[in-house]
Amino acid sequence: MRKQLLAAIFAVTGAQQAGAQDYGLDLFTSASHTFRLNDSERYSVKNGDRSRAVGARVAASFDPYPTGTADAFASANLATGELKASAATNRPCDQIINCLPTGAYAQAGFSDTLRFTIPGATSTTITSINMAFSSIGEFINGASPSTLQHILQGTFYNQGLSNGAGFNILYQNGSVNTGVGGFNTHQITSAIRDNFGITVSYDLYGATPDLSLALTLYAIANDGGIADFGRTARVGLTLPEGVTYTSASGVFLTAVGVPGAVPEPATWASMILGFGLVGGALRRARARTTASTVPAR
Repeated sequence: MRKQLLAAIFAVTGAQQAGAQDYGLDLFTSASHTFRLNDSERYSVKNGDRSRAVGARVAASFDPYPTGTADAFASANLATGELKASAATNRPCDQIINCLPTGAYAQAGFSDTLRFTIPGATSTTITSINMAFSSIGEFINGASPSTLQHILQGTFYNQGLSNGAGFNILYQNGSVNTGVGGFNTHQITSAIRDNFGITVSYDLYGATPDLSLALTLYAIANDGGIADFGRTARVGLTLPEGVTYTSASGVFLTAVGVPGAVPEPATWASMILGFGLVGGALRRARARTTASTVPAR
């Protein structure tokens, strides 16, 4: 199983070599039941939208079965680094326990190309960056644990070099399987059925290396099960001091910020202006009150 997962990871990683300076979204949802009435929606685009959501739903009733439903939802956002996928079904049965099988499938993914600037680096410089990935959701069992699946997968490729890396964390048939390869170091921070997490260290080579990355989240449910990972899978990036990057999308993680990254000059200007406005507001606030309470976030 692990070898198969890693083979799939590196197959995808290798395919990204041709995608220099590309970004994109890949979303798919499908809902169905045993009578093959089906609803699905796919959205796949390169160098277009930077955020998108899709959904699918099917509802049908056939004597002697009550109405059966299946719903799937998927979304991706490059600015926040978030993916969401949710699959929900019911499994209606008649009074003699004949049941109507239903199924839902959701897949959310994005890809981007990052170009790093490493001050003082040469063509032989190796710089390690840290990335964290997590996915938290909820399973409600249907007929059996085998009706539910959750997969979080990431692939990476340092443009111009053969140092692809990837990970795959899979919940299936009631157990968790992981496959990881190509990173400098890695740590599985959580690997229970509805809470996945991994941190990795990845080596960049040279002064302005390009890194292609892709992250995909899957949620699958059948026969009354619910796999709800609409609470979001996230990616985080921590850079050494002074290291900056730009992205092909122009928005990667701009909504959340990157620890260790140094803002561009225009960003510094807007921050300084913001500090001035905040300072003025604080001075006016002190004139009105001597104490304040800030709620915890």
